Amino acid sequence: MIPELILFDLDDTLMAFDLVTDKAWDMAADKFINENNLKIDKSFLLEKINETKKWYWGDPERHKIGRKNLVNARREVVKLALKHIIDIGDSALLCNTKLERFADNYTQIHETLWYLFEGAEETLQKIKEKNIKLGIVSNGTSEGQRGKLKRFDIEKYFDYFYIEGELGFGKPDARVFEYMLQETKIDSKKIIMIGDNPDWDIEPPQKLGIFSILFNSRGLNLSKNTIKPDGIIYKICDIIDYIRN
Repeated sequence: MIPELILFDLDDTLMAFDLVTDKAWDMAADKFINENNLKIDKSFLLEKINETKKWYWGDPERHKIGRKNLVNARREVVKLALKHIIDIGDSALLCNTKLERFADNYTQIHETLWYLFEGAEETLQKIKEKNIKLGIVSNGTSEGQRGKLKRFDIEKYFDYFYIEGELGFGKPDARVFEYMLQETKIDSKKIIMIGDNPDWDIEPPQKLGIFSILFNSRGLNLSKNTIKPDGIIYKICDIIDYIRN
């Protein structure tokens, strides 16, 4: 298949994002404990953080709201997880300040750990050499997602940008892909979508006739998943096998 357009998700498809969260929380927890001279087991702290994260981000509506301001969302997660189990201040204000610092340290550390996946830029270059257009389909704010593209110097490869903060809606809302089809005027049968989330990156475009490939770098078990991708790749460069003459 020689497509006219290939669409990529950004986080955990072209670059590591969730893949480095555990390491970032671990480093932030060390800093939090040391700065406040706390007598508490780090594993206990991280357990509470992970439990609250799972609950917080597990609700689709809360997820939609939270990703519009990740700094505040992370502060809320930390406060909900730890505020009532750790005595770290003489007042509620001081307690809040230190908890917010914990969350903000995580944000800063997390950003330092991001990296572009091996072969990602080379793959984008090869696709462009075939005169195939490229598009980004990504949830998040315009500032955040554009900033990542610029940081890794890959914005220049893309012809189209479908970013939640710019559209006013995001995946898994089918309007993202419907809008893309209206703007590009490209037949859905001549488009490939690549992403790491079956619910967001595979099912919605598939329903519109777009060939949808799962980037399964995390080793998701799909045996019991009702969503069946049209293809699966484990390295980003493997997409080239789908567009050979």
